[in-house]
Amino acid sequence: MHRDAIRSGEIELVLRKPGNKFLAVSISEVSKERLGGRYDKSRLKVFPMSGDRVRNAEIGLVLKRASVDSGDTNLFGDERLGMESALRYYERWKFLKMVGVPTVSSMRVIDEYRIAMGDMTVGGGEFFGKAKKIAIMLELEKGIRRELSPLEKTFLNIDTEAIKQKVADLQEIAWKNEVRLPGDDQYDLLVRPDGSFQVIVMDLSRLRRKGSESYSDLLNERSGFNSELDDFRSGLKRLGTPRDEYNG
Repeated sequence: MHRDAIRSGEIELVLRKPGNKFLAVSISEVSKERLGGRYDKSRLKVFPMSGDRVRNAEIGLVLKRASVDSGDTNLFGDERLGMESALRYYERWKFLKMVGVPTVSSMRVIDEYRIAMGDMTVGGGEFFGKAKKIAIMLELEKGIRRELSPLEKTFLNIDTEAIKQKVADLQEIAWKNEVRLPGDDQYDLLVRPDGSFQVIVMDLSRLRRKGSESYSDLLNERSGFNSELDDFRSGLKRLGTPRDEYNG
């Protein structure tokens, strides 16, 4: 966790865009299992400022440390080698938005290393992705059985084929735009209390250009995701089933 990033209490966040700043009045660290992506993040409750005046317009942001390999020659949009890592991350986000790949709702550069993203879990949503799956598997390894949360039950009630189709559509968009999504943590599924969901790309640090891969490579990747999703759901069902009732 980027302990140097922000501490609790009121703090003024000045963004790179001149005159664009926020007053953060509530900061809480939230695990990657809930907010998605590969790393822990900080959730911020902020208010826009005009000069020294605070406007009565609360905004939810998520603060994270942006990581991009400095030697990576996969450039997107206006990204350039030598840019600060946060700016390169931001350019990748802009590129995905431009070509129609679903990603985080908004992004702002704070400094050389940090970006602030729109908090898409405002309203009670939760991300179900690699981090969440790992957390569930660790619980199962410890022999834990527990009552599933309302959102976990909602996730299990979503049509699996609908999720797989959304991922296939997203892959096709990326493929047509010469983009290969990160191999280790490609997608996060945002599940909302009303049962709606959205598949988005959260990890932008390992985007890459399409190389010599064939379309069959994409289909194999899709098959792998479908299998992982089935395993994810199976593990969650086990977690919510008392040990003396589970026969799988």
